[in-house]
Amino acid sequence: MLTRANRITGTDLKRTMPRSRSYPSDWGIIRMHKGDAVRIACIVSKKVAKSSPDRHRIKRRLYNILQPVIHTLQPGYYYLFPNKKVLVTPAEVLSAQVRATMERFKI
Repeated sequence: MLTRANRITGTDLKRTMPRSRSYPSDWGIIRMHKGDAVRIACIVSKKVAKSSPDRHRIKRRLYNILQPVIHTLQPGYYYLFPNKKVLVTPAEVLSAQVRATMERFKI
């Protein structure tokens, strides 16, 4: 779980989401808007996973991947929109894919 300082609030979401840039990848989409601190939100729609436990499992997997590298990210608001592949991809492969996406787009 992310610390409260690294979570995006509802007001931040409404303010920064429309002005963010999209970075597509094979596991999902990252949207980023520059800010003063690193803040992250994982948004999983019901189209990706119908059941609530599956949606929460996806969020936990992504948060656990980003937790150790949060201090290396550029300050900004990060919105993660994963796709269905995240549930079946092994953790090591998913971690490598997420980090490769961050490095490829210099995020």
